[in-house]
Amino acid sequence: MEYDSSKRVVARRRMPMSERAKIFMPFDALKGYREALRERERQALAVERRELTEEQRELLSAEVAALERGDEIEVTHFEGGHYEVCRGAFGGIDEGLGAIIVDGRRVEMADVVAIARTEG
Repeated sequence: MEYDSSKRVVARRRMPMSERAKIFMPFDALKGYREALRERERQALAVERRELTEEQRELLSAEVAALERGDEIEVTHFEGGHYEVCRGAFGGIDEGLGAIIVDGRRVEMADVVAIARTEG
């Protein structure tokens, strides 16, 4: 900085662009606060798991038995307090784990509430 007695500051050195970018980065005064809010919201939106009737389980079992590897399917299942939909190619049944495989992902059959074929 140059100094002039009649004026306090005449000029400042320009800050390098790499340093200026840091000024505009988001500031999180309370570390972890945003994550805590997201978790709280997720918990608030959680739903209770519903149990299938015997008839619904039989229909679900028949739908699974009719599937062939490679069929495009949509599986609705309960996970972490929410119902989620998993879409993809049917990869078979893992009898040992009691799971259905959709695009390489294992979904426990006990969590599945619906299966539907989709157009690929």
